[in-house]
Amino acid sequence: MRASSAAELFQVNTVLAAQLLDAVARQKRAPKVVLAGSAAEYGRVSREAVPVNEAHPCRPITDYAVSKHSQTLLGLARSTPGQPVLIARIWNPVGAGMPGHLALPNFAAQIVTLPPEGGVLRVGDLDVARDFIDVWELARLLVRLAENPDACDVVNLCSGRAYVLRELVESLARRSGRSVKLVQDPSRIRVGEPPILYGDTSRLESFGLRPVPPDFDAILPRLLSVAAHQP
Repeated sequence: MRASSAAELFQVNTVLAAQLLDAVARQKRAPKVVLAGSAAEYGRVSREAVPVNEAHPCRPITDYAVSKHSQTLLGLARSTPGQPVLIARIWNPVGAGMPGHLALPNFAAQIVTLPPEGGVLRVGDLDVARDFIDVWELARLLVRLAENPDACDVVNLCSGRAYVLRELVESLARRSGRSVKLVQDPSRIRVGEPPILYGDTSRLESFGLRPVPPDFDAILPRLLSVAAHQP
């Protein structure tokens, strides 16, 4: 179930992290803890700060982002040489099985419900570029960071590249075989969104990990296939 209220978000992200850290602290040999952070913690970022590195100030502006940053602060406060905590600051994961409220799975779900002859897809601002990372690549990087005793503090998990959302949505539409007309819906516009935003992978690469860029030629058809078979 997707948390919707601020209280639910803090319960899922911050309180559960606190309970996990408390449980780990009671162990005789405390294992390394990896907490899943979010690029949303950065908040609004100026063009001059792109690519965004881990030292950039965090000014979260949504309840979700605030709850994630609270989790991050708690994890960093608890991190010691005897109980290391790594904050994996995840950018935009994409792949089959991702939650339907995320951009690309949501667009795929809308497209497959259109009639065979096509129809209108109502969208927000598609002329933005964002950093996407394949969920399988994300999983690989998480495991490698967890295994690395030197990896701690905050690490961006991203591709380090920006992909234009309009191009991805248009590709989804073409692959669906439908004639899709994109119509901008003012209610879907997010005021103040930067036109381009992607992460700095320097810290990730300092641990010997170079992210593999997402293969959208493989990912987009899978998104459409999964959406078409949803009940």
